[in-house]
Amino acid sequence: MKTGLVAVALLVTACSHATRSNSSSPTAEAPTTVKVVNDNVVDMNVFVRGSGHLFRLGRVTGGHTEVFTIPPAIVHFQTTLTFEMRPTDGSARSRSDIATVNPGDQVTLMVSP
Repeated sequence: MKTGLVAVALLVTACSHATRSNSSSPTAEAPTTVKVVNDNVVDMNVFVRGSGHLFRLGRVTGGHTEVFTIPPAIVHFQTTLTFEMRPTDGSARSRSDIATVNPGDQVTLMVSP
């Protein structure tokens, strides 16, 4: 397989945030997520690197789409993250560009064939 087997396109889309009410009960922030669209035939293990740590988010089967929640411990105001895709067949891994992410954002990764 080619070294450039996996081309990762990175799109950061801000999720809509509900308006907070003035009630005394705290409202939870929307989770920060990554949507992985795997148009490749090879299954991919998905990792996120942030705050000096590498976290495995899960696996995306070839031809499928999965949404993973990014651990809240690594997402702060304008956090810089990179994503890594590791093909389960042992071929070359790929890293995304650096993304600046805020809590509640959704990042979309496209894995090309």
